[in-house]
Amino acid sequence: MNTVDLKPYQWHNRLLLIFAPSAADPYYQQQEQMLDDATDALQERDMVTGAFFEDPEGTNRIGAQHVSPEAAAALRKQLNALQGHFRAFLVGKDGGVKQQYDQPVNPQDVFATIDSMPMRQQEMREEGQ
Repeated sequence: MNTVDLKPYQWHNRLLLIFAPSAADPYYQQQEQMLDDATDALQERDMVTGAFFEDPEGTNRIGAQHVSPEAAAALRKQLNALQGHFRAFLVGKDGGVKQQYDQPVNPQDVFATIDSMPMRQQEMREEGQ
């Protein structure tokens, strides 16, 4: 597979797609630690994370699904994520990029952005929050 198909996530999940030179990148490590501490909040917002590396030894993934290095490179190009740099993209349920981050982002900031979106506000009303 030479492309990452994001269509199955559209209208079901929000995505946080993280690009880094390697899994050892300090920014990537910091971002993963912050996300590990926010698992429940990610799940509450129907979020799936993806990690994509330039290093061929890195394990590219979106959720639990493995992504080939070629497909990761194609997605990097599609989103205009510079090689050699950390970059994270928040993708809404509508499939559009809502925010871009060039350094690790506090999950609370991501959640604040999501929670201000009309679709999320409707979800919260339906959930009685």
